[in-house]
Amino acid sequence: EIYSSPAINEEEGVIYVGAWDKSFYAVNLSDGTLKWSYQCGAVVSSSPAINLRTGTIYFGSDDHNLYALNPDGTLKWKFLTGYFVASSPTIDAKGVIYIGSYDGKMYAISDDDIIGRELWSYQTSNAIFAQPAIGSDGTVYFGNMYGGSDDYNFYAIN
Repeated sequence: EIYSSPAINEEEGVIYVGAWDKSFYAVNLSDGTLKWSYQCGAVVSSSPAINLRTGTIYFGSDDHNLYALNPDGTLKWKFLTGYFVASSPTIDAKGVIYIGSYDGKMYAISDDDIIGRELWSYQTSNAIFAQPAIGSDGTVYFGNMYGGSDDYNFYAIN
């Protein structure tokens, strides 16, 4: 089963998508054949984001991690959050990755080539499922509308 939306890198000719079989797939755009797959520790319902400057592919998994894969399908790094990561990542113009987690935090992660380093996190009182959006001034916008608490808010974080 596939619950995420695919991401396409037309320059590389590849479609990327995660699945509930705990795998993340790269499929050749030209003929639909499998280029490579990467096995995660749990389902992948997060839609991927691609840094077009570096080719790095980012996505979350229910194994609590944000993954960064190289274009050849090898692990660049992974960043452990406090719970499921079903939110899809967003990348700003400087290459910072923003992603929410069911632990109620919105994370800003720097891609420092060999590690994903937390720049900051913002704690809410409920799980974050939605993909964040980045304004032209760098403001991070996201909704907190999933789960069973009273925190059904919309956030704008500097």
